[in-house]
Amino acid sequence: MRLKNFKILKMKSRQGFTLVEMMATVLIFTVMTGALLAVVLVGSRSWQINITRSELQEELRRAVDWINNDMSLAGPGSIGIGSVPVDNTWYTSITFQKTLGAVGGVITWDPNSVQYILGGVGNNQLQRITGGQVRVLAQNIQTLQFQRQTTDPDVVLVFLQAQKSTNSGDNIVSTLNFEVQMRN
Repeated sequence: MRLKNFKILKMKSRQGFTLVEMMATVLIFTVMTGALLAVVLVGSRSWQINITRSELQEELRRAVDWINNDMSLAGPGSIGIGSVPVDNTWYTSITFQKTLGAVGGVITWDPNSVQYILGGVGNNQLQRITGGQVRVLAQNIQTLQFQRQTTDPDVVLVFLQAQKSTNSGDNIVSTLNFEVQMRN
């Protein structure tokens, strides 16, 4: 008889989960999973934005290097007539000549002019044209502008704006202003 009572007591002490306990566990698990998913999605979006911003900045740096190197070898008088006059107005392209060197104080100019414009499919490629050759320097460039001010005609102000969309649809814009001191 004692053995029989022991089995009954042992069976009574074994209880399963109630429906309320299971629902609470499922709810807690769902909230934790949702929070984890939200963190992963925010991190992924941030990663895409930073990668895209980095790509745009690299495109702008490449453009700045080319423009700065070429224009620092130009003189105020070597800028094509009507290209970017000294009038405080922004222009979308520039044409100029670079120096080949100077001998005895006489500057020798390259007969091939250099031109910077936006072109290509969608007009979003920064193009350098010289001697009939077109070279694409940067992609995703939306705005390219040049200006010469009446107060300092030896300096060309340059404004570049690049734009690109991420895979998640965020539109990233990066701008850069710089000035180039031309050779006198």
